[in-house]
Amino acid sequence: MFGAFISIVEAADTTLVNIDPSSQIGSTDSNFSVNVSCVPGQPIKAFEFKLSFNASLLQVNSVIEGDIFSGYETYFNSGTIYNTAGAVVDVYGLIEGLGNVTGNGTLVSINLIAKNVEGTSALGLYDVGITNETAYVSISVNNGTIEVVITSPQISNVVNIPSDPLDTHSSFGWINITCDVTDNIAVDEVFLNLTNPDGSYNNVSMSGVNSYFYNSSIAFSTYGNYSYFIWANDTSGNVGISSSYDFSMPPNWDVDMNGECNVYDLTLLSNHYEEIGDAGWIREDVDNNGKVEILDFDFVLNHYNESWWS
Repeated sequence: MFGAFISIVEAADTTLVNIDPSSQIGSTDSNFSVNVSCVPGQPIKAFEFKLSFNASLLQVNSVIEGDIFSGYETYFNSGTIYNTAGAVVDVYGLIEGLGNVTGNGTLVSINLIAKNVEGTSALGLYDVGITNETAYVSISVNNGTIEVVITSPQISNVVNIPSDPLDTHSSFGWINITCDVTDNIAVDEVFLNLTNPDGSYNNVSMSGVNSYFYNSSIAFSTYGNYSYFIWANDTSGNVGISSSYDFSMPPNWDVDMNGECNVYDLTLLSNHYEEIGDAGWIREDVDNNGKVEILDFDFVLNHYNESWWS
């Protein structure tokens, strides 16, 4: 590139040209920045290089001038990017007029994006040249790597918040299931996969951004045992799945929610007999009419000795 510089100066200290960081791990469809850094072994004035990379894993978005010649007027060429071939060629920069530097710095900063493919790409510098005012100087080049890994949405802080008291009547009882979902790309959709007491299941969409929720009374109006898990996909089609969770919706006639209807449920009713409150304010208001009365006893007696827990 620099035709005037035809000799190589063997300096006491070799100038180092490095990919920095030398290695990094990142996820698919995310941006990376790497620097080409320089540790001069003697005063330097100009540089040039080419870069190779794995085109199936990465593409280069930009090459930006670094800070090594800060304080001087410079001429910088960001090179030509060939993403199909996996190369950036003819990158160079120099101090215009007199001047040189001896301090460490970056020659360029390179922005790349990882494709939606796993693998490791070498970042190889070649045809590297560093000059002083009159000649190329002795250099040592250290290349780098980028490992691309597929990451899925991460689901955390899954919480099941029930109404108090629990009630299978859709006008009084509900379940609110919440979670947090994070992703290095962008979350597309979050779903609750719910298995009902009869073994059927359905997927329902959860609402929110970063924190998601599903709140329903109708969906949990059948008494019995439920299980659920949460799954999410991102805009690249990667899927994350949570652990599985269980909870139960006891029937109103099982006042103490222990899985069976017995004399203790009747005892609880008697302890609150003729009390009045808002409809469904306690489990003992079995029929949710706002009063613990004989009708609630009848409701429980109709299921006496029944079990629902399985």
